[in-house]
Amino acid sequence: MELRDLKSYNILKEKDPLLAGQVEAIYKLTYETINGIARFYDNYTMHDMNHGLRVAAYMEKLAFGLGDDLYSNIKKYNALELALIILTAVLHDIGMFIRPEDEIAIKRNEIKYTNSLTYDGVLKVSGNENEAIKEIIRITHAARINEFINYSFNGQTISQILMINGNYTYADDIASICRSHGEDYTYIKTLRKEITKGNYTYNPQFIAVLLRIADYLDLDKQRTPILWYSMMGINGFSREEWEKHFIIQNERKLRKYIDNKLQIYFDGKSSNAKIHRKYLKYIDELRTELENADELLNTIDANKKYTLNVSTKLDDCVQTENFKYSNLRLTLDYSAITDLLMGKNIYGDSKLGLRELIQNSIDACKLMKEIKGNDPDIPDPSIYVLCSKKNNYVKIKDTGIGMTLDIVKKHFLNVGKSYYKSHEYLHKNYAYEPIGQYGIGFLACFLLSDNVIVKTRYYKSNEINQIELEKNSEYVVTNTEIPTYFFGTEIKLEYSTSLIISFILGSLGL
Repeated sequence: MELRDLKSYNILKEKDPLLAGQVEAIYKLTYETINGIARFYDNYTMHDMNHGLRVAAYMEKLAFGLGDDLYSNIKKYNALELALIILTAVLHDIGMFIRPEDEIAIKRNEIKYTNSLTYDGVLKVSGNENEAIKEIIRITHAARINEFINYSFNGQTISQILMINGNYTYADDIASICRSHGEDYTYIKTLRKEITKGNYTYNPQFIAVLLRIADYLDLDKQRTPILWYSMMGINGFSREEWEKHFIIQNERKLRKYIDNKLQIYFDGKSSNAKIHRKYLKYIDELRTELENADELLNTIDANKKYTLNVSTKLDDCVQTENFKYSNLRLTLDYSAITDLLMGKNIYGDSKLGLRELIQNSIDACKLMKEIKGNDPDIPDPSIYVLCSKKNNYVKIKDTGIGMTLDIVKKHFLNVGKSYYKSHEYLHKNYAYEPIGQYGIGFLACFLLSDNVIVKTRYYKSNEINQIELEKNSEYVVTNTEIPTYFFGTEIKLEYSTSLIISFILGSLGL
C-alpha cells in the first residue's frame, strides 16, 4: 500500500497542496525509520509503514463512510483534519524504533514518560537485556512520539515541516493524538474538543478516537505475513499473538448497517481453542472501545460532525473447526463471592479485616520510606486509627505511597489482583517485600463496615481520588478533587456498624 492509495490524501491535494506536500514529506522522511522497527521486534506483529497506511484507510472510513458517502462526507472536513488523520496513523508507532542513545539511556535508568519502570526491574522479570529494552520501549512507545517530532532525520525534523502559513505548528497536536493509542481512555478526555490554527479548526479528541479503533481493525494476515512467520520460527506468547491474526480472512472490516450506520465485522475460521480465546478477548476489548467512543462522541457534538457513525454491535462471523464455541463463560456473583471471601471460614474472625487494612498501610508506608530515602521534603510515613462517635466514622489513615486511579482500578477494586505481584510494581525493582499478598483490596473493608469511603493520593500526584463503596453493590462512585494538604490513603468506615470499636476497647480492657 502507498500514500497515493488513500482517498483522504488525494482529496487533500485538491484542498490544500501545501499541506499535502507536508504529508508527503513526512511520509518520505520517516519511511525507513518506521519500516526499520521490524529489525528490533522480529517476533512482534508488524508495525511498519503498511500498518500505518491501513490504519489511515480505516480512519477515513470510520470518519467519512463507505463508497459514495465517503466522497460526500469528506467535504465537511477541512484540509488540516485530513492531514492529521493521515499523519497520526502513519506516525503512531514510530516510538517503537530503538536508537543507540535509547539503549544507553535505558541502561542508565534514564527512562522517560513513566514512573513505573526501572531497567533492573524489567531485566529481572524478562531475564534478557534485549528483551528488557524492547519491553521498556514497547510500554512507553506511544509517548515517545514527542522525541521523534523533534528528532533530526537527515538534518530535518518533523516539527520544522508541519507549519501552517509558516507561523503555527501542529506537530504537538499530532504527538498528543498519537500518544492516545497507548493510554487509558481517560487520557482522551483530557484532549481538547476544538483547536483553531490559522484558518483551520479541528477536534483532536475525535481523531484520537478514530486512531484507537482503526488500530484495532488491522487484524488479519496483512499484518502477520505467513512467509515472515514461517521464516522467523516464532514461538511462545508471540506465536499466539500472530496466530490470532491468521483467524481473520476478511480484509475489509466495515460494512453498511441499519440507519445508515457502519458495522464492524470479522469473518474467518478458527481451529485452535486456545488461540480462539485470545481472539475473543480482543473482540471484547474492541467492543468496550466502541462503547467508550459512542459515549464520548455521540453526546457532545450538536452539529453531528464529530460523531462516530458506527454501531456498537460488532458482528463476529468467525466459524470454529474441531471444537465448539458457546456463549457460555465463567461468571462470578458479586454478593456470593464477597460473602465467601469475607466469611469466617477464611478469616476465622471478621475483626481480622482490621489487620488486613493495617497490613496494607504498613506496605504503603514501608515503600514510601524506601522511596523517601534521605529526602527531607517527604515527611516520615505514619499510620493512624481515628474514631469519632459523634461524626460516625472510624478512619484508618496512612501517609504512605498512595494510589493512582489506575492502581485503584486494576488492583484495589480487582479481587485477587495484588499490586505487589504486578509487572508495574516488579519493574520498579524495589527492595521492600510487602506483607500483603492476597489482593483482596476493598473486601477487607466490608469485614468491618457496610459502607466505605476511600480517599487516596499518589505521592507524585496533585489529585485526590475518592471512591465510595457499598457492601451489597458492585457499583462504585468516584470523585476527584485537588488536595489542600493530604497524601497517602484514608479508609473511612461507619462508626455505628464498625466492629473496630469493640475490638479496640476490648483489647484495652475497657
